[in-house]
Amino acid sequence: MAGGPPRPSAPTAQHALRQARHAAKNIEAVLTGHQKKPFRFSTSGQLASIGHRRGVANILGMTFSGFVAWFLWRSVYLLKLPRLAKKTRVALSWVLEMIFSKDPEQMLILRDVELISRIATSLRRDVVD
Repeated sequence: MAGGPPRPSAPTAQHALRQARHAAKNIEAVLTGHQKKPFRFSTSGQLASIGHRRGVANILGMTFSGFVAWFLWRSVYLLKLPRLAKKTRVALSWVLEMIFSKDPEQMLILRDVELISRIATSLRRDVVD
């Protein structure tokens, strides 16, 4: 980018997306005979999910954690998804996850693993005997 030596970029999606948009505008500017503009970035904040419906957040200088931070992280994630159909599927999956203590697919896998384990134990006994 124009404007002096490059500075390290924050390794975040927020930073990468803004930098990509800016690069596209600079390419358009060069192609249309206009001046490129240097990239300047200031973060709006950071969000992270840390599991078990808990998160951490720093937004506009305010720091908080817990369920509210987790919910905010999920909301931002949902808004960034590309299509309404995808957003709906993800939101529905999250609602089901909150209602049921375990993911139904994981329960089926666990049940299958337990069955396979019992069969394997039985086969080992047959081979040893």
